[in-house]
Amino acid sequence: SSLQRRPRKEETMTMRRLGSTVCVVAAIGAVTGQAPAAAQCPIPAGGYDDRYAVAQVLIAQKNIDQAEACLADAVASTLGALSLLSDIAAAKRQGDRAVAFSAVLETLNPRDGEAVFLHAQRLGQVGRWADALSRLRDLRESNPDHGAIANTLGVALYNTNAFERAKDEFEHAVRIAPNNTDYKANLDAVNEALFGATTDVGDALRDRVSSPTSSSSSSSSSAAAVGVSAS
Repeated sequence: SSLQRRPRKEETMTMRRLGSTVCVVAAIGAVTGQAPAAAQCPIPAGGYDDRYAVAQVLIAQKNIDQAEACLADAVASTLGALSLLSDIAAAKRQGDRAVAFSAVLETLNPRDGEAVFLHAQRLGQVGRWADALSRLRDLRESNPDHGAIANTLGVALYNTNAFERAKDEFEHAVRIAPNNTDYKANLDAVNEALFGATTDVGDALRDRVSSPTSSSSSSSSSAAAVGVSAS
């Protein structure tokens, strides 16, 4: 549900390892409608292959709870790869493929702000700004001093024809990071649109914020400085 995708207000958008077993088991429980298993995988360390092999043995022994825990750990160890696959697909302009990877990542980490932000960006890159809006609003509320989130929310609002609110978000992003040229350019673009632009400002703004190169830079910034003013 959408509520599960919203970071709690009292939480900051801290960077948790994408391989968080707790998040993965909780996501599996949400999908199956069952409470996460309390059992733990009997091997405390190891990679995907190790945990998968142990899970197969446990299944043969009908120890389903521990097998599930091992498989959850195995999947958790691959989540970083999902993020990179989404980045690669975006760089190759394979928008739907990039969205597919980020959607899986968000489903498995519904309370991880970075995963939600990445998926919102990917949705925007294929023109699905309306779908990105609720995610971005939640992130903006929980991270009021994060320039990249305010800027991306501004783009989403602009592309859903909420120009005045888009202007407010771009102004907020510029206040947070006054030297960021992308934020300033977006503010200039929305001001042009509001006060009689003669060019297709929407395309220019969308291209600048949503290009794979721009997105990759934005993602790197959020990963490095989540909860801290963007530089």
